[in-house]
Amino acid sequence: MPSRPALSALVVDDDLDMCWVLKVTLEFSGYVVTTAQTGQEALRLANRDTFPIAFIDVRLPDMDGLQLAVRMAQRCVNMKIVVISGYYSPDDRSIVEALQTGRVHGFLAKPFQIEAIEAALAGCGSQGRDADSPPSATSLPASTTAG
Repeated sequence: MPSRPALSALVVDDDLDMCWVLKVTLEFSGYVVTTAQTGQEALRLANRDTFPIAFIDVRLPDMDGLQLAVRMAQRCVNMKIVVISGYYSPDDRSIVEALQTGRVHGFLAKPFQIEAIEAALAGCGSQGRDADSPPSATSLPASTTAG
């Protein structure tokens, strides 16, 4: 019986420790993970490879993560995008708007627990988004964990 091909994921965060946590968790869930520390690096990677899912920090050294999410979605229409932030809250207007318009598919507030990453994966599914059906703002749970 042929093995199921691994799905790939992109993690974009300038915090190397956060990249490591996400990478290890996603690999445990069967993903092959590529990391980037800047928005420009993420865009280069997205031009080269296909990623069904991306976890993008809202604050990157070279660009706003929400703007990066828009650019990534334009280049990779089937990509599910989960934004992560230690600065924004789940009820922040820009986060709610991004979720409601389907630009992003989930939000994780830092710090978060491993279960929040797993819930984001479950909410996104494993095959990428259907471009014709943007999710509601409640499609993925926001993390409310202490850390």
